[in-house]
Amino acid sequence: MKSVVIAPAELIGQIAATAAATFQLGNQQIGCGLVEDADPPFDPHDSQFSETVLLKKRAFSCNYRDRTIIQWLANASSAVVSADTVPFGYVGSEFVAEVIDVGPHVTTLAVGDRVIGDNSYPVARGLAQPGVVTNEASARYDVLPEHKLVRLPDSMPDDIAAGFSLGAQTAYAMVRKARPQPGASILLTAARSNTSLCLAQALNNHDNVYGLTSRTDRAAALQSLGVRQLLPVDYASPQLLSDALRREWAARFDVVFDPFIDVHWHPVSGLLAPDATYVSCGLYHQQPSVEQQLTFSTADTFLTFYRLLVQNINLIGNCLGTTDDLTRALADYTAGRYSVCIDSVCRGSAVATFFERSFTAPDRLGKVIYCYE
Repeated sequence: MKSVVIAPAELIGQIAATAAATFQLGNQQIGCGLVEDADPPFDPHDSQFSETVLLKKRAFSCNYRDRTIIQWLANASSAVVSADTVPFGYVGSEFVAEVIDVGPHVTTLAVGDRVIGDNSYPVARGLAQPGVVTNEASARYDVLPEHKLVRLPDSMPDDIAAGFSLGAQTAYAMVRKARPQPGASILLTAARSNTSLCLAQALNNHDNVYGLTSRTDRAAALQSLGVRQLLPVDYASPQLLSDALRREWAARFDVVFDPFIDVHWHPVSGLLAPDATYVSCGLYHQQPSVEQQLTFSTADTFLTFYRLLVQNINLIGNCLGTTDDLTRALADYTAGRYSVCIDSVCRGSAVATFFERSFTAPDRLGKVIYCYE
């Protein structure tokens, strides 16, 4: 069985049995391809495997956080290469897999079940570690704890499943914490980001959902997900919004959901109504290759926090979500109230296309999935 891997660009041809290629990520060339895997050790009679399951991945996807890991992996691999070994690594943080064996103490899963990861944080079920299940979702075979996995409904196809857990778990946690009231005016920053696309669907029972985006040509697609109106932004400007828009929308929003607080918090703070809630789950500046630089001054920071205090703003941080958040998202999927926005599905030799589409395509809208054949 072959797995998608990352390796130094200059060495990828030496290790990938098929689909050896490179792609550009920021200012760095990254190697990628498919490599033949050895089966991982799994002995049901060994106590270390008693509460684990052996998985065969069917599909996987990447998230924004994986960009940092990919670049680190390519750099680290280049540093440790020697004459008799060519390093490579698996990538990705979401997957759908089939259970092909189970440890003797596993009670909730059986051979043949399809599963996705449960990224519950800050508390995980059982003795499992909280947080993201894996940074190596592309590995074709894997051994993972029973309590880091959840069984899928039969109605969910692999492409949806491979992009479901992280976005859904995060979005449902953010909505739970914000508790938007009926009739609330809600703003989604970075409206085309995967997190905001998930939030748009998680907010399907709210009518006044607006979005910030630099590409208003995707208005129809976003409106179909429940976004009422788009506010155009210019990310080359520190203020993001034009003076006219800032005046028009000043103090209008009761809730803001923001995937990138380091980009939006200062420019958007003037749009918050008194007693508004601002929930953020991440940072844009996670890696050295991002092009935008922070330009906020000390005066900007003072003004932002002054608004927070005098407007009685509730500022909430969010990292992932709970098992209950994921369970509610799965129930809503089964009921037809929630799904995953899929941009495209890649297979076979389209490994470089998968990474390019995931991280560099300016017109991407939704998750990019790689399905194994």
